[in-house]
Amino acid sequence: IGLYLRWHQLDLVPAINGDEAFPTVQMRELTLGKPVTLWVPTQRILSPIYASLVLIIQKLLPNQLDFMTVRLPALIAGLSFIGLTFWMTRVELGFTTALFSTIIVTALPMSIAYSRSAVEQCLMGAVGIVCIGFALQKKIKSTLAAFSLAVLSHPVNIFLAPLLGVILLSKRRTQRGLVLFFLAS
Repeated sequence: IGLYLRWHQLDLVPAINGDEAFPTVQMRELTLGKPVTLWVPTQRILSPIYASLVLIIQKLLPNQLDFMTVRLPALIAGLSFIGLTFWMTRVELGFTTALFSTIIVTALPMSIAYSRSAVEQCLMGAVGIVCIGFALQKKIKSTLAAFSLAVLSHPVNIFLAPLLGVILLSKRRTQRGLVLFFLAS
């Protein structure tokens, strides 16, 4: 059901707003060689990761600019979050916990909502789980690189720092509980 809700009537519900249209319009102007602004109306720079995803979709679908293509980056990010949740946690947390975590993120209402709303925050789940996965594996450099990209994708991802620190400093047997606590909250 969670997968179906991400896709069903993606072009209609909810209605498109300016926050969704801005990156798409800017990347469209860029592909046409027109001047663009990379500063969003809230006076911060447009996420280069999200803008790249929008740009790739526009290159793949050059003559199609509709509500579905506006929301396609969010759908891709949401589905990536589901797949990455299992992939990044299966070894360190075990198959059962990884599967349970994947089912949880598939059914989370906010996860579904971000899969349907083409705003930069739609990347938070996918980039967050990559950070958590590397932290679980105790790969400090990879965790720091992923965390840097997460903050670059949206500044609110700075709040991953305490969780990543706790996971990196924790012993293996407590990690399962930490991740389940994070997913539940």
